[in-house]
Amino acid sequence: ATYFSLDGSLGYTFVYKNFRFNDSVNAEFGGAGDMKIYHNGTTNNNNIENHTGDLYVTQYVDDGDIIFRSDDGSGDVTEYFRLDGSTTSMQASKNIVFADSIRASFGGGNDLVIYHDSSNTNIENITGNLNFYQKADDKDIIFLCDDGSGGNATYFQLDGSDVVTLFSKD
Repeated sequence: ATYFSLDGSLGYTFVYKNFRFNDSVNAEFGGAGDMKIYHNGTTNNNNIENHTGDLYVTQYVDDGDIIFRSDDGSGDVTEYFRLDGSTTSMQASKNIVFADSIRASFGGGNDLVIYHDSSNTNIENITGNLNFYQKADDKDIIFLCDDGSGGNATYFQLDGSDVVTLFSKD
């Protein structure tokens, strides 16, 4: 059986059988081993390392996706997020958890920032107006807060069906 062949006219090495690298043996790319792929047998971790420039992951298939999957907590795998080539969007399939004081920023100049600092939740608008829209027909914007006895109460609401502002508390 042929395991591999060298084709000097095309400049390729063709591989016809699997390559298996032993633990902690690198597959290295670039003249100085700039990129490495390996399995560390000591800690049983798989690694892709880049030691120069940027690391690109590119999908050239029209409308193709890049799908990130991992263990689902019960012995199977599930999608966590994807880069969707057909809708040109990033889609989260599982919750995204930001650690305390890690900011979710929006806009080219980080114009809107949302974060929790372990004591308070903050929404910071840096540029322009901060607008709230309720675009569902005949629906409301309701402001709720602690009612003083462990529950929540409506303090005021913008009533879209009756077109009024209602204040429930002084």
